[in-house]
Amino acid sequence: MNLKMFVLLLVLTCSCFAQNLAIKTSPYLQSGLYTRPVLPEEGKPVKIVVRAACNKIKEKSVSARIEIISRDNQQVENKIISLPVTNKIAAGEIDFSSKHNGIYTVKVTLDPENKIKESNENDNVYTLILPIVKRKLNFAWWVENPQVRWATCITTVEQKDVARIKEHGVIPLRWVWGGASWRYNKKKAATQPAQLLQELEEKFYKIYSSPEKWLRGFGIDETGGYGGAFQEKTSIASMKALVRAKKKMPERFFAVWHSGGVRAELAKHYRNACDLLLLELYPWWYIPHYLGTDDIYQMVRNRLDPFLRGNDMIVSTGHSCYTLIALSTSIHPDYVDLGEQEQMVRFIRRICPEMRGLAWYTGSMMCKRTKQILEHNSEILRNADRLDFEYYIKPCITLMRESMWITRTKEGNILTVAVSNIGGVDSGKVAIKFLCDGKKIGVGQVAKIPAGRNRTEDRVLMKCRLPKLSRGMHKFAAKIVEVEYGTVLDGTIGMDRMIRN
Repeated sequence: MNLKMFVLLLVLTCSCFAQNLAIKTSPYLQSGLYTRPVLPEEGKPVKIVVRAACNKIKEKSVSARIEIISRDNQQVENKIISLPVTNKIAAGEIDFSSKHNGIYTVKVTLDPENKIKESNENDNVYTLILPIVKRKLNFAWWVENPQVRWATCITTVEQKDVARIKEHGVIPLRWVWGGASWRYNKKKAATQPAQLLQELEEKFYKIYSSPEKWLRGFGIDETGGYGGAFQEKTSIASMKALVRAKKKMPERFFAVWHSGGVRAELAKHYRNACDLLLLELYPWWYIPHYLGTDDIYQMVRNRLDPFLRGNDMIVSTGHSCYTLIALSTSIHPDYVDLGEQEQMVRFIRRICPEMRGLAWYTGSMMCKRTKQILEHNSEILRNADRLDFEYYIKPCITLMRESMWITRTKEGNILTVAVSNIGGVDSGKVAIKFLCDGKKIGVGQVAKIPAGRNRTEDRVLMKCRLPKLSRGMHKFAAKIVEVEYGTVLDGTIGMDRMIRN
């Protein structure tokens, strides 16, 4: 065989195998394997969508095997479906629901019977984590970015991206200014304030109730303002408009970014119109820079207590509004340490365990964009996404403050510890060790701690009969020593009690 014939044969051989099927899972909001919604609830349906890229595929349809595997490696679904090929895309979906919450794995295999000769057989199998949660969770992001997997809402979306993001089970919102901004007539505010506020309300109402059918809703920025300031009054005008728009279009979704503390007048409107109230708290730069703050953790408390917690505005209670703390990732990434980022999330979980998610502000970088800073910012974003999963979606096991006590009975004293799971799914086995004066006196163990909607559903009581103790003060403690699956928030608790026998 001469060289020309060899080259021709090689070309023909390669062309036969140039056809290829491929699928990807990352970045999630642009991937070919995704779910709708992102975080389905226990007992409710979820669509698992497969969109494979086809290169020179001649078949009118290709097959795909979809398997769903539980955390204990049990196969709960196994289907082969046909994916019609259109415009170089092979697409299909299945419906799935589970009565049991948990972390599942979706495994998709394209062309499982190897009927198609492909140039690359290594890009046909992909897996995706699928949590089925017990409690509704919210994760709002200011803008889409490749590092994000756990998002239920993006508050800054261009019209061209709306359909794709909705397909991926995420709520897409258009970003607008909404109140305490500098964009009003300062002269008219001084001379005709009432008229200006009425004009602003009508202006905002026209925006919020705009007739575009593609709109899912709005991410409304910069409400708030100091008490009595005109900026607060413009925010109130904006929220009055929002209440009217919500009544007219109840299907619309509204996420409001509020800066500063919340007062009664604005809170009244938030309860009646918001789906998400996002409390802007940018602790690593804005708060220290503008307010001279040292204790950023106290600032978190100040956003919640006493008003929001006292008025039952953390979770939806007779209204549609859920409240989330909003943390920054990108304003000044040079001030954000990854460990302290996790410490802040742990603190929020500790002081407000009922809060059902977080918001992350990802825009307006205000430092020099060096290669090192951009790489660090990507790490911060990945870490933020991981923290959503670790502390809200997975089981989150904790010994909350005041969760240890002694009960006196005829048979003796009983030491009790309440162990809570404030995460989104049931835990596996959990074990604790009881101690008295530093010495082990017993162990407690349960097969699981359920996730739940409140403390009546998401905790178990572990008990230990106390040995005969000398009269006087004793130190009691408990430590979590094993968590089969989940994140441990606070794993120790202790107290001093007088034993009188």
